[in-house]
Amino acid sequence: MSLFDLVISTEKMSLPSVANVIVETAQNQEMKTCSLTALDAMDRLSLEKKIEAALLRNSFNPLYIHVTVPDKGVALVRGLSDSDDERDRLQAIIRAVDGVREVRGEVSVRPASLI
Repeated sequence: MSLFDLVISTEKMSLPSVANVIVETAQNQEMKTCSLTALDAMDRLSLEKKIEAALLRNSFNPLYIHVTVPDKGVALVRGLSDSDDERDRLQAIIRAVDGVREVRGEVSVRPASLI
């Protein structure tokens, strides 16, 4: 539901009433302003999903790695890796995703006793 600006149940309203609500909402200045931030949010979500797909293709377990895109082109990665080399590979994979201009890492290496 958070991906939608407006949800209308046509079971509870007539079609002419629904059409009026949609037209009024589309013409509302607050909605026009909100649409700009919605586009930015969708761009960030799209980049996040591209990164997640790249990590899955490279056999990174999503249980141990979490990626967010707090700003356009910025990937924030958190989680655990088995080694420094794996952590470096993780960041290189993310850096190679089209649209990523910066990788901020908060990835810790698990102690050998936990591997």
